Amino acid sequence: VEPKVEKPLTQAAFVVKVGSFGKEQNANALVNKLKSAGHNAFTRKIVNSQGATMVSVLVGPDLKRDQLEAKLTELQQLAQVPKLKVSSYQPVENN
Repeated sequence: VEPKVEKPLTQAAFVVKVGSFGKEQNANALVNKLKSAGHNAFTRKIVNSQGATMVSVLVGPDLKRDQLEAKLTELQQLAQVPKLKVSSYQPVENN
C-alpha cells in the first residue's frame, strides 16, 4: 500500500459561514471582529437565489472539522447568530 500524499489545495477542508451581508463594509466589520478574536476569517461574494450579490463571511478553512466545531459557540457569540454549522470548503477557481 502506497502512503497517501495529501496536497493542501485538493484535500477536504471545512469552513463556518457566519453571515451574509448586502453591504461589503458590514461583512468587513465582522471579519475584523473575528480576526481580532484570533480566527481566520475571509469574505466571498455570492449571488443568492433572488439574484442579489451578497458578501458571505467565512471562518477557516481548517482541515480538521472538529477544530472548527469546537469554536462554534464562540463564533455564534461573536457573530450574534444563534445556530452555525461547519460545512465543506470549496476553493474558488481563478479563471
